[in-house]
Amino acid sequence: MDQAAVASTSSRSASPGVSTQGCPSPSSTSIASLTQPFTSSLSAAAGSWYQFDLSRVQGDLDGVTDGVLRRQDESDVARKRLVELSKDFRKTAEEDVRRAVAPLLKIFQAEVDALSRRSEEAETAFLEVYKQLMVLPDPAPLLENASSRLIKLQNVELERQKLRETLSDYHTEFAQIRNQDVTVKSLRERLRELELELESRAQQLAQERIERERAEGAQRESSLREEKERALSQLQLGERRARELHLALAACQSEVLEVRNKYEEEASASSAELELLLSDLERVTQRAEGAEREVDNMRAQATSAMATADNARHANEREDELVQREWDIDQREQEIEKRRWDLQRREQDIERRERGLEKREQEVEILQIEQAKRLQELERHLRSQSDYEEIKAELRLLRSVELAHKSEADEEEGEGEPLEVLLLERSRRLQDELAALRASAGESAAQFLDLETRHKEVEKVASDQKELIGRLEHDLQMTLPLIGKRTEAEGMADAEKVAEPVVEATTRFLSQSPQPLLEIVTNQRERLRQKNQELEAECRKHRQTLQGVQQEVESLRADNVALYGKIQFLQGYSSQEKGSNEREQRYRVQYEANLDPFSSFSRQERQRRYTNLTPWDKATLGLVRPAG
Repeated sequence: MDQAAVASTSSRSASPGVSTQGCPSPSSTSIASLTQPFTSSLSAAAGSWYQFDLSRVQGDLDGVTDGVLRRQDESDVARKRLVELSKDFRKTAEEDVRRAVAPLLKIFQAEVDALSRRSEEAETAFLEVYKQLMVLPDPAPLLENASSRLIKLQNVELERQKLRETLSDYHTEFAQIRNQDVTVKSLRERLRELELELESRAQQLAQERIERERAEGAQRESSLREEKERALSQLQLGERRARELHLALAACQSEVLEVRNKYEEEASASSAELELLLSDLERVTQRAEGAEREVDNMRAQATSAMATADNARHANEREDELVQREWDIDQREQEIEKRRWDLQRREQDIERRERGLEKREQEVEILQIEQAKRLQELERHLRSQSDYEEIKAELRLLRSVELAHKSEADEEEGEGEPLEVLLLERSRRLQDELAALRASAGESAAQFLDLETRHKEVEKVASDQKELIGRLEHDLQMTLPLIGKRTEAEGMADAEKVAEPVVEATTRFLSQSPQPLLEIVTNQRERLRQKNQELEAECRKHRQTLQGVQQEVESLRADNVALYGKIQFLQGYSSQEKGSNEREQRYRVQYEANLDPFSSFSRQERQRRYTNLTPWDKATLGLVRPAG
C-alpha cells in the first residue's frame, strides 16, 4: 500500500512537468516540501521495524509453537492416565469412600475440563496468530526502499527543473540557428566547388594511374628478362644435381645388392648353423631321455639293492655316476639355451638390417622421383623461356637507344667503355637534374607555405569580420523594431530585457538611417568575399604547381629506378664485381621494392579502396592529402 501511494505521488508530481515551451511548473517547488515529512516518517517506521526484527520474532514463535504442541500431547496422555486412575479407584475403593470422594472428584473434574477448554482456546488463538505472523513479510526493506525512492524523486524533480531550463536555452539557440540560411547557402556553394575540384582531381589521378601502369609494364619486362636468366641458371644447376643424384642412386643400388648378397649369405649360414643346433638338440634330448631311463632303472636297482649289504658299494658308484650324468645333461641344456638365444639375436639383427635396407630403398626411390619431377619442371620452364636470342637483340637495341643522345666524339672516346659505365654516367646526369628540380621544388614548397600562412591569416581575419558582421546584423535586426514601435517610456520600462550589445548599437546608430548601414556592411562583406576567393584561387594555383613539381620528381625517380634495373640486368653478363655507392644503394632499395609482389599488391589494394570511396570521402581525402 505504501509503494502504491509513493508511485501515485510520483506520477502526480511528474505529470504537470511536461511543457512544450520549457517553462517551470509551479508544483515542482512544492513537491520537495510535501515529500520531506513523508520521507522522515517512512525512515522512522523502517527503523522501528528493524528494531522489532520480525525474523527473530518468527524464530522465537517457532520454538514456542513446538513447546505448545509438545505440552498438548503430554496433556492428552496425562488426561488418559487420570481417567484410568479414576476408574481403578472406583473399582478398588470401598463404597463409603467412593460416596465421600464423589463430590470432590466431580468438582475437580469440572475444574480440569474448564482449564482444558481455556488452554485449548488460548492455544488455538496463538496458533492462528502464529500462522498469520509466519506468512507476514518483513515491511522494513519495503519502507526503506520507499524512502530511498522518495529521495530519488526529489532529485529527479531537481534534474527535471534543470532540464527545463536547458530546454529553454535550446529553444533560444534553435531560434538563432533558423537565421543561418546565409551560412547554408555559402556551404552549398563550397560543396559545388569541392565537387568540381574532385572531378578534376579524379581525372588527374586517372592520368597518373595510366602513367604508372606504363612504368610498371616496363619494369615487368625487365623482371621477366631477369627471370629467364635465373631460370637458365636454375636449369643448369638442376641438371648437375640430377647427374649427381643418378650417380648416387647407382652407388646406392650397388650397395643394396652387396648388402642383399651378404644378407643372403649370412641367412644361409645362420640356417645351416640352426639346423646343426637343432640336430645337436635332438641328439642331446635323446641322450637325456636315455639317461633319464637309465637313471630310473638305476634308481630301481638301487632301491632293490638297498636291502643287501653286498651291493651297497655298487649302488653308491651308480648314484655318483647318475649325478655326474645329470650334471652333464644340465650343462648341455644350458649350452643349447645359450645357442638358441644367440640364434634369436642374429635373426633380430637380420630383420633390423632388412628394415633399414627397405627404408633406404624407399628414400632413394622418393628422391629419384622428386628429382625427375624437378628436372621435368626445369625443362618445361626452359622451353617456355627459350627466347635467349630475342633478349640479346633487345639488349643491342637498348644499347643503341640509350646511347643515341651521345655525340660522335663521345662515342669514339667511349668505344672501349662498357655499357654499365655509360649508363652510370647518364644516371649521374639525371641525378644532378633531379637535385636541381628538388631545389626548385623546395623553393616552391617554401613559397607555398608562405602563401598558405598568409591565406590562413586572411581567412582568420575574414572569419572575424564575418562574425562581427553577423553580430552587427543581429543587433540591427533587434534594434530596428525597437526604434520603430516602442516609445522612450516603454524602452525604459523593458531596459532589463534588452541585451547590452543591443543597447550600445541603439545609442550608437539611433541618429542614423538603417539603410546606409546595411549597404556599408553588405559592400564590406562582398569585398572580403571577393578577396577571399582571389586568395583561394592563388592557393589552388600554387598547389597545382607543387603537384606538378612532385609529379616530375616522381617520374624522374621512376626513370632512375628503371635505369638501375637495366644496369643490374646488364651487370649480370659482366664478370667483374662493381662497387656500389650510396646512390646505387638507394635505387637498389627502390628497385627491389618495385619487384616485391606485396608492395605492388598494396598499391593495387590502395587504388581499389580509393575507387570504392564515395564522392564525399574522395573530396575529404583530396583536401587532407595536400595538407599532409
